[in-house]
Amino acid sequence: YDHSNGYKDYAGYVEFKHKGDWFHTYRQKSPGNRIYVQYDKDGVLDRVKTIEGGLMPGDRTKRNTNLPEGTVYNIRGCVQVDGDDDYCSGWQKFTA
Repeated sequence: YDHSNGYKDYAGYVEFKHKGDWFHTYRQKSPGNRIYVQYDKDGVLDRVKTIEGGLMPGDRTKRNTNLPEGTVYNIRGCVQVDGDDDYCSGWQKFTA
């Protein structure tokens, strides 16, 4: 995702930190398109959870989830796009 309202834009990033099981989002450039993180337990269908991120440049969010140790999950970052499908990265696996 690199454009918003016709302007060059880098939405930001999402990440998972193993120490404490924290999900983080960071909204990087122009306002107007919320970023969020989605995750689910690997191999379990229709159990996707969403953590909302910020709209404004510099917005940071973090959420402590206390996931079960050793469990495999999938994570992806997304940007809400008005009037169209949201733009999401590919799924990546991680172990809590």
